[in-house]
Formats: sequence, C-alpha cells, structure tokens
Amino acid sequence: MTAPYDGLVLATHVEAGDLAAPGRAIATVYAPQPIRAVAYVPASQQALARGAQRMQVLLPSGDWVTPSMTTGLPGADPVSQTVEFRFELPAGAAAGAVPGQSVRVRFGGGSAERLTVPATAVLRRGELTGVYVAREQVFVLQAVRVGADHGDAGVEVLAGLKPGDRVAIDPVRAGLAGARPAPAEAAR
Repeated sequence: MTAPYDGLVLATHVEAGDLAAPGRAIATVYAPQPIRAVAYVPASQQALARGAQRMQVLLPSGDWVTPSMTTGLPGADPVSQTVEFRFELPAGAAAGAVPGQSVRVRFGGGSAERLTVPATAVLRRGELTGVYVAREQVFVLQAVRVGADHGDAGVEVLAGLKPGDRVAIDPVRAGLAGARPAPAEAAR
C-alpha cells in the first residue's frame, strides 16, 4: 500500500491479518508541509472574527506567525455552536510543528480605547481582585473586574475604575499602614 504523497504515519488502525473493507481507515498519514492551524470561534463572535484586519497564530515554538491564507467555514456546529477557521501556515514558519499540538490564535483589527493598569498593580486575594486607588491623601482598596492581559500595555479593567484614577503600582506597599500617595503634580 502506498500513500499519494510523502508523509509520516501518525497511527495505524488495523493489525496484520485484519480484513480491509471499503470505508475502513487503515492508517492516518500526514504530510509535514503544508500544515494548518484550526480554531473554533463561538458563533456569537464570528462576525468579529471574519471582520478582523489581521490574524496571527502562536506556534508551540513561541513565534507569532501570519497565516498565508485564512478560511472561515460558512456554517456553525449545531452542538458546540462554534465556527471553524482554518489558517494555512507558511512552510518555513511552521517547521517543527506537528498535528495535534495546541496553538493560540488572535484576531486583530480596528482600535478601541481600553482602561488598563500595570499587571503589578492588580492585587488578588482569594475571591477579591482589586487595586489601591489614591483618594486625597490615602490609598483605598477598590474592587475591580479585570479582562484580558495585554502584556506590556497592562491588564484591562472592565469595571471598578474610571479614566484619571491614580493607582498604586505596588499594592503591597500601598496597603501598609501610613502609606501615602505622591502628590498629583509629582505623579505626572
């Protein structure tokens, strides 16, 4: 038996002496290149995903790669309510990737204003997530609801703060008795 292309055997589904029958898989073979990543997007978010201006795939190697071609299937899975997106990866960029590995996909486009704070400013204690906010001459612990971590740009704050609030970068020191915020002029 020969495959129609050069590849690697991922799994065999029959043993020596088994009867081959039409429609019965004998082996799973994959070609090392080209390789694609597949992501399942909630059907409620498919319009945003289709309208994304750029899409990138984070490979197991840690590199973000822009796919050479992206296809969003036209229908949603009736059980999981997700839409499948396929990302064809450039041959050189996907070297070393094999089927079954997990990848992350990000959809980017447009611009939106986000209220972010440095990740070091967020205090997590059991069920509480908060930041210390400068109010007059003291720090006050303010509960917040955080969203996505945007790396160097900080952690998105969805609720609990408003633009212009001054937060303590070091919540442990701000929580100590007698801690005082720097004057507003010095903070700028």
